[in-house]
Amino acid sequence: MRLMLVRAKRVTLQIIGRYSHLNLSLIDQIVISGTNFTIGILLARYLGASQFGQFSLIWLMVQFLQTIQNAAIIAPMMSIGPTQNASGVKTYYAVVFSHQLIFASLSAALVAAGMLGSLMIQEWNIQALLLPFSALMFAIQIQEFLRRYFFTVNKPRTSIVIDAIRYVGQTVALLWLFLWSPWQPTIVEVIWTMLIAASVSILAGSALIGKIVWTFSQWQNVSLRHWHTSKWLISTTFVGWMSGELYYVIAGGLLGSSAVGILKSAQTIMGVTNVFFQGMQNYLPIRASVVFREGGIGQLSLFIRKTTFLMTFATSIIAMVLCSYPNHVMEFFYGHQFRDYGWVLVGYAIIYIITALGQAFPVGLLTLERTFATLVAYIVSGFISIVIMYPLVRIQGIAGVLVGLAIYPATQSLVQFIAFKQLMAREQIKEQASVADKNC
Repeated sequence: MRLMLVRAKRVTLQIIGRYSHLNLSLIDQIVISGTNFTIGILLARYLGASQFGQFSLIWLMVQFLQTIQNAAIIAPMMSIGPTQNASGVKTYYAVVFSHQLIFASLSAALVAAGMLGSLMIQEWNIQALLLPFSALMFAIQIQEFLRRYFFTVNKPRTSIVIDAIRYVGQTVALLWLFLWSPWQPTIVEVIWTMLIAASVSILAGSALIGKIVWTFSQWQNVSLRHWHTSKWLISTTFVGWMSGELYYVIAGGLLGSSAVGILKSAQTIMGVTNVFFQGMQNYLPIRASVVFREGGIGQLSLFIRKTTFLMTFATSIIAMVLCSYPNHVMEFFYGHQFRDYGWVLVGYAIIYIITALGQAFPVGLLTLERTFATLVAYIVSGFISIVIMYPLVRIQGIAGVLVGLAIYPATQSLVQFIAFKQLMAREQIKEQASVADKNC
């Protein structure tokens, strides 16, 4: 009996050690998703559907630039970084950090230019947002890079600390603003609070970066390799945004900001699944790269299949729990005015399950450095979405938005699955030919 307990303890410790990076990734994402969930509830409940819809439309700009950041800088770094040898690893990350500084500055300038142009539309009344929102765009980009960097260099605990500073800090501050402050907070106070929290997090993380030094030839080599990996991903981002997030813009134009607020409030509840979606993004590219290097295409294929099952199963369980009594769930979080929109929550549950089915295939394509297939998937799904987008929203309203948002990931996942299967077949043929040559 004692021997069995000793063996069980040893096996348990081995499993924990083997998946410690994944466990820490999930812990980090629990912190982020939990606080984002709380903030979404606070904003929708205390700002109301209309103001929350306005905030959500503004936030689309942040999400758009962050997806470009992920495609151009973070995704290549998390795939290429772990393969660097000891002699070149510091230079590699120094160059990537310079990329991020340039991109964050351009993003902030773009936001400032866009908002300056919008000042001519007096009804929007966004003068007070110009400075904090532009600065927030820069701060969010740098903080996001730092958290991903520390995961890539196998320092996940540091990522958890700086994420806790930002997300827990801003959540506590917003709780005070909405529940105990002597005035009624507006979007301006929300943006300033987020900016301060992100800035403190950056100060904590930057102290651990070290010196940033490189030569021009090193900068050029790293930049060219990143461009080779990211060029199709960047194009994918543009197509993806036009065919996905554009639904909210059209909904805001045709149905009003309140409709966007209702949609985003239901999405916020299903956003608890981001614990898996976003947490896996810190783990999957790195782990898939290692699996492919050590086990070849067969092990990579097995890894992708297991990941797909895990993410779909976990998402389905969460969806079933939340949608058992959807009207009551909406009323519990947002109040009586949202009670009749439980069916919107059910719609998002279906969308998230469909999305979970296709989360692993882009990672497989990225690992094989064949990201053009991802672009093709986005183009096909984007073309279909754009064609049906306006009539769906115009005729079916909020229900049309949900149908379109479900068709988009379904088409995308199917195309990427087919592309990954074809690449696997080719790689297996190459491996078999290589083994045959060695035997000869």
